[in-house]
Amino acid sequence: MFVKLQESLLSLFKYNPDPCYLTDTNGIFVAFNDAALELTGYSQEELLGNSFELLIIPEQMGKITYIFEQIVSTCLKADFEIAIYRKDRERLELGITAMPINIEGQITGIIGIVKDLTQSKQLEQTLFKTQMQLKNIFDSIEVCLWSHDLTTGLIQISPACEAIYAYSQEEFMMDPDLWNKVIHPDDQLEVEKRQKELGRGKKIKHEYRILRKDGGIRWIYDYTVPILNRSGDIVRLDGVITDITERKKTEERLHMLAFHDALTSLPNRRLIRERIKLAIAKAGRNKKKVIVMFLDLDGFKFINDSLGHSVGDRLLQRVAKRISRCLQTEDNIARMGGDEFVIILEDLNKFDVEIIARKILETLAQPFKIINQEFIITASIGISLYPDDANDQELLVKLADQAMYDAKAKGKNRFHFYNQQLDKFQRRLKLEQGLRKALQNQEFMLHYQPIVNVTTGEIIGTEALIPWEHSTCLISPLEFIPIAEETGLISPIGEWVLRSACAQNKHWHNLGHTALFVSVNLSVRQLEQENLLKTIQSILRETGLDPRFLHIEITESTAMTNGVIPASLTSGAIVWVQLVII
Repeated sequence: MFVKLQESLLSLFKYNPDPCYLTDTNGIFVAFNDAALELTGYSQEELLGNSFELLIIPEQMGKITYIFEQIVSTCLKADFEIAIYRKDRERLELGITAMPINIEGQITGIIGIVKDLTQSKQLEQTLFKTQMQLKNIFDSIEVCLWSHDLTTGLIQISPACEAIYAYSQEEFMMDPDLWNKVIHPDDQLEVEKRQKELGRGKKIKHEYRILRKDGGIRWIYDYTVPILNRSGDIVRLDGVITDITERKKTEERLHMLAFHDALTSLPNRRLIRERIKLAIAKAGRNKKKVIVMFLDLDGFKFINDSLGHSVGDRLLQRVAKRISRCLQTEDNIARMGGDEFVIILEDLNKFDVEIIARKILETLAQPFKIINQEFIITASIGISLYPDDANDQELLVKLADQAMYDAKAKGKNRFHFYNQQLDKFQRRLKLEQGLRKALQNQEFMLHYQPIVNVTTGEIIGTEALIPWEHSTCLISPLEFIPIAEETGLISPIGEWVLRSACAQNKHWHNLGHTALFVSVNLSVRQLEQENLLKTIQSILRETGLDPRFLHIEITESTAMTNGVIPASLTSGAIVWVQLVII
């Protein structure tokens, strides 16, 4: 029986999948199983008769010697970890259970069972390094990382959360609802509305303000992720919070630059036009009125030119403040540029509008004191009304501008309502808009008025006239040519007239009327064009007309306005210039 038991124990030792070894009480190896030999890389002959010191790394020798002596002296097993070198010098991390061999009360040796912990130790070290890296990131990142376990109530926050909120982690843990309590009152409803999406398992991203513990206000970007269990219930909330206060300040500055006047800080023309548009939409729904005032300072250019732009700028700033004090809010006034301002008023009757206009004029008429000098400056105000005068913001502003010019024409330092019955501006506006399409639609057609020799009665030439055959009526050049000059359309129109007149006169020459000339009028703006001579030369070459048969007429008023007739037109080499006195 004892022999069979001994054989079973030896079989268990030999075929154990875990490495096993036997040493005597001096630490000399006396037996190994195959797994131990494979683990160490040594052969049985190389290890038998050698001490365990052959395998132990030097820095652990003292620890292992002490454990070995304790096992021998106390006859108790021990569990411990060691590091050894394989034969190929690869380091292995091992877990060993060492048990004394007790035969009839005497310790004859030690049996050890080995677990290779190398991979688990490496994994453990990797996990530890990863945890340390994550902890370093968690502790040093400048965004607030937080996690709220809804089942345990545990809240974890990164140090950056304290920097943003000025509340400690302990304060958040003591009051789990502190996150919501610090939301700015003006943003509370919107945040609560967004947070309801968490209950449906949705991630939320939003921006809002918070109140810090020290009373400061910060803008934050909040990204919250709900963690659900298998039942679809929220068990945890994880979030990232970023302080975007500086970004918001930058956005506000950019918005200020884009929609406000840099000198006066008032809304600029871009913003006030949007506000007029919104006011019109609101008034249209509520059957109310919108009033637009266009204000221009009287004599400001003289002050600006004589005393310099710095004085002019300071005066404009003072003017802006005075006008603002006459209104309920600065949002109702804008600087359009230069010394022009636009004011919008809503839901007022004509009597109330007049009161405000008089108040503005009286306020501005008070002396301004700048650099120990007093200035008295007045203003002219034009007023238009929605829906009485126009239905869109662009036309309302233009009509108020026209009414302002009427106020200036009547003596300045006064206000004037736009008068639709006396309107010349609206017709001019329609002509300006239609003029741009007239060339494309071929609405111009030259008429030729004969020029007769009064002595012989013979037709010696023609004068090219250009009425505008508009779809509704025939428009005289006396009405639309000044508009063409102001809009810059006189150049293409004038070139078309010259080319058409020369081509027609050449056609008459080809039919045998070789003595006819054609006379074309030039405007002030055409005379000021640097390429006028080249244009005429090009047209003459293109049409083949002899320059002698093109007469350029310049009226006395044009000549006086322009000052000097271009020498190139009086050379006689290209064209014959005739000064017509009317």
